[in-house]
Amino acid sequence: MLWKQPFVNLVIRIGDRYQITNNGDSLVLTPLRNQLFSNENDWTGFRDSISKADADWDRD
Repeated sequence: MLWKQPFVNLVIRIGDRYQITNNGDSLVLTPLRNQLFSNENDWTGFRDSISKADADWDRD
């Protein structure tokens, strides 16, 4: 059986550190780095990429 990731782009480099959180059947990797949101250019277009389902889930 092949494990397919149709829309996941995961790039992990040696030395990168992550907090791993288990959420049901999913694992969430959050980068451990200072000032994650400090560079506004890194987040350009992010708000527009959030689907209606994501926004509805966040409100619940």
